[in-house]
Amino acid sequence: MEVFRYLCVLFIVISTVRSYRILGLFCYTGKSHFDVIKPIMTHLAEIGHNVTVVSPFTLKHSQERYTDLSFHKDVSVRKEVHPTNEMNTIESRIITAYLDPFLSNEEADAHCKAAYESNAVKKLLDSEELFDLIITEMFITDCMLALNQKYNVPVIGIVSSIMLPWNTGRFGVPDNPSYIPTLFLDYSHRMSFFGRLENTLVSLAHKISFSFRIKRDDEIGAEYLKGDTDSVSKFANNASLLLVNSHYSLNGARPLTPNVIEIGGVHVGHPEQLPTVSVTIMTIVYKIEGIINYDF
Repeated sequence: MEVFRYLCVLFIVISTVRSYRILGLFCYTGKSHFDVIKPIMTHLAEIGHNVTVVSPFTLKHSQERYTDLSFHKDVSVRKEVHPTNEMNTIESRIITAYLDPFLSNEEADAHCKAAYESNAVKKLLDSEELFDLIITEMFITDCMLALNQKYNVPVIGIVSSIMLPWNTGRFGVPDNPSYIPTLFLDYSHRMSFFGRLENTLVSLAHKISFSFRIKRDDEIGAEYLKGDTDSVSKFANNASLLLVNSHYSLNGARPLTPNVIEIGGVHVGHPEQLPTVSVTIMTIVYKIEGIINYDF
């Protein structure tokens, strides 16, 4: 009878275990973006899920249950930073707010083609492996979601910045430009009339630009998947969840729907313990600094 009880407990525990097969699709080559994504994907593998990641990056150390399908050899990874504060105010504003939709479209095309032409995606398409969930970055392109034509599974999106204008409608998030500043301008929630006007125009410009981007994503999907495919907007508009790298304490409060979760700081690791320094050494350092700074 005692053995029977233990067996019952064992079967109950086993029946509650859930291990999913998760596919991560990330084609953007910016390292800062993947620095936000990587902790999420590696943690999913740590807690028992089988994670396969298609991206331009690789883990430095292999991890159990984490499979890298990297195309880093097929594309140049962007690690450099181009600070706009070295430009004058007008030049910086024109590039970041008004030209960005056009510049990002060209960049998105390059990333999509590099991903689809890589051995990583070809290996994925030739494989018979199935997945339970897709996690992808919803940034300047959704072209990778065309792969969901094969799997037809739920989608979770990740945004490595604050909420982007073209993602608000997908998740039913209120986006009133009179008090919600767009990412591409430097306004707070308190704007003048002309600030609200510019905020409205820039936000609309990005949304309109991205509507054309979706059509281009469909063309790329049809080209590389060899056949009729559903529009990527079908999968993007029906995404179950969006994880946003923001927090109201830093980025200000704004209304969000329950399917949008703020995860600001997810990429910040555990703090390391500071080294112990003896009082004697600190005293010597202070005395030396006093001598150096002494005004003769």
